[in-house]
Amino acid sequence: MRLENDSPSFTPVLPQSRAIGPRDLHHTTPRDAARQAVAPAESEGPLDQAALKPHPRRRYGPEAAAALVPLWEASDRLCGKRLAALLPLLVESLEQHGHLNLEPAVREQVLAMSSATIDRLLAPIRKTSAANNWRRPPRAYSAVRRRVPVRTFKGWSNHREPGWLEIDLVAHCGGRMQGPFLWTLMATDIATGWSESLPILVRDGAVVLTALQLIRRQLPFPLRGIDADNDPVFMNSLMEAWCDRPGHQIVLTRSRAYQSNDQAWVEQKNGMLVRRVVGYQRLEGLEAAQVLGELYGALRLFTNLFQPSFKLKSSERDGGRIKRQHHPPRTPLQRLLASGVLSEETAEPWRELRRRSDPVALLATIRRCQGQLAVLGSAEEGSALQASRTERDLAAENRSLEVFLGGLQDLWQNNQPGPIREVVRSGC
Repeated sequence: MRLENDSPSFTPVLPQSRAIGPRDLHHTTPRDAARQAVAPAESEGPLDQAALKPHPRRRYGPEAAAALVPLWEASDRLCGKRLAALLPLLVESLEQHGHLNLEPAVREQVLAMSSATIDRLLAPIRKTSAANNWRRPPRAYSAVRRRVPVRTFKGWSNHREPGWLEIDLVAHCGGRMQGPFLWTLMATDIATGWSESLPILVRDGAVVLTALQLIRRQLPFPLRGIDADNDPVFMNSLMEAWCDRPGHQIVLTRSRAYQSNDQAWVEQKNGMLVRRVVGYQRLEGLEAAQVLGELYGALRLFTNLFQPSFKLKSSERDGGRIKRQHHPPRTPLQRLLASGVLSEETAEPWRELRRRSDPVALLATIRRCQGQLAVLGSAEEGSALQASRTERDLAAENRSLEVFLGGLQDLWQNNQPGPIREVVRSGC
């Protein structure tokens, strides 16, 4: 049996100081009652201060906070979590060497600090520290890159005349970038395919600029523009100032980052004239640089005067295939003479140089230098990688080197212009 007074109802719990009025009885909900129980009425004054929870007494005084600063500086400004773990060892070490002298009470407080307390006490100091607003200063080549325009692989369509070069660096590191080794500065002309290459002992912007000036003096045509990648040895103030000289302006452009196809011409020459001829072995020292320079001196004449190449005329897409048409093969010198940019007085010395140059003698010089570089590269590789090579690898490399050195005069029969290392793949 259910009594009438037992019907379910909700009686709000209100503050003792406030009486329940008729409005409260008609419009009070459970949520309203909770609000009224927590917040005082607007008509009432502030809550009794005794009812407030007393603020806990500060555990760490100003002496402990001041002692924390030199410890933080001695730790090279570690974060709170790392500094809290280091404090016992750091305090003992600084006291041992006479850098710190704390009272026992302060020392106990410092060692008892948690990581959150350390961060809280150091927050004002970190905020006002001069190093708080430190940012890495912008690199010089970053500003140069922002000023140098970008040229993609489609940006050469309006440059039909000789004098527009793509340049790049090739590393002769042998797969190891540690230590000093030689570099090759490669430059190729877009219109004619004329190529120049020079060895570089040090990868430095000033050295690269000096080599580029030498290449400019060797060119049979005026230098109009240079396109390089985003390497700091190219994107620097020295290169920019040299290109912007009054009366000798040279257009300086750069490729997009991580887009090697933007420099397709020089990348192709890197493979044909550097990797195919010199190889991938490691080259170090002045002796290797002299041999490499002699090789490039013969290679530039042999390639530019006696090596015809195809040049793309047009390309059309036919479904999934691309049909390409090429101009008749010509040497770079033939394309240069046909372009009409050289006067008769300027062109005649180059014709005379072609008549006097012996392609067989040039090729013999190239082969001789290849053999010397193979020996130098093998000796340098052997001294650096002897511990990591197996007997089988050493035997295979020695056999490959002996075959190359013994057949320099007959390499044309095997279509091998340089030392090619056999690649052995497991599972084949």
